[in-house]
Amino acid sequence: MKAQGIIRFLKNTPNQNSVLNSFSKAGIDVVSCGRELSDHEAAVIRSAITKISDKIGTSETESLFGGTKLFAGESLIDGGGLALPRFNAVVIDLEKIGVTISQMEDMLSATGDYRVGDQSRLVDSPEIYEASELGIVHELGHILEYKIYGDVDKGFTKLDQSDAPTEYGSKSAREDYAESFMYYIYGGHLDSDRLGIVESDIMVRR
Repeated sequence: MKAQGIIRFLKNTPNQNSVLNSFSKAGIDVVSCGRELSDHEAAVIRSAITKISDKIGTSETESLFGGTKLFAGESLIDGGGLALPRFNAVVIDLEKIGVTISQMEDMLSATGDYRVGDQSRLVDSPEIYEASELGIVHELGHILEYKIYGDVDKGFTKLDQSDAPTEYGSKSAREDYAESFMYYIYGGHLDSDRLGIVESDIMVRR
């Protein structure tokens, strides 16, 4: 199921065979599609949401992301994660869970999408830390931008993307925003312009 199939899925009530188990955390509804989540998969998703609530507070997380759906399944998308802001939804590929930050950076540095260190500097032990956890936070950054501005590519349009915190963020204003939100949540360094906008946007939604 790729982008068009996902949109059809979101527009229709999932049947009992496609949705097997779900849970909610800090206002975010997590839905497993196609099969049940393993304990480890559920733990990675919960950890990502917990990172956000630990940084900004549980009630603030619920205010920002309450009602957001996080769909998790195998082969739903080409990459590890996809935000669908108009549907207030995020889709993640369970097949990518198990890939560490170090492995991800090694793979994507070859394509120019990431530099080694872009994410590994944010965590201890990147050789065992799940890249999918940071990816979920990144996708929720797209959801936040849409809620604030009514679109993506709006929050950072006046900023120079060459100053983005990661190589991936330098690709567009929308990716810069999502990567900067991720950096904010994980305590990474942001310049004053990016830090000010992200903090202001979080305050606006409270």
